Amino acid sequence: MDKPKVDSEKSSHIDLAIEKVKAFLKADYAVLDYGCATGNDAFAISGFVKHVDAIDISPKMISIANRRAVENKITNALFYTLAQH
Repeated sequence: MDKPKVDSEKSSHIDLAIEKVKAFLKADYAVLDYGCATGNDAFAISGFVKHVDAIDISPKMISIANRRAVENKITNALFYTLAQH
């Protein structure tokens, strides 16, 4: 799977984070990404686990994440807006 496009600074940060946690990820895991913004971390993790649920308070961020998921054919990550209280 090709990685969704992110800027190089974010990409290297995400790559480093994934490198540190991928030993703990298993193919049958479901992962929660809380505060997902436009989905960079969720997309990166989605290649290592069964499913990612990603939540953000901003409907705009979730809209962007959903569009990117479709563009990049990522089907195991779902994005939700968390209502602000």
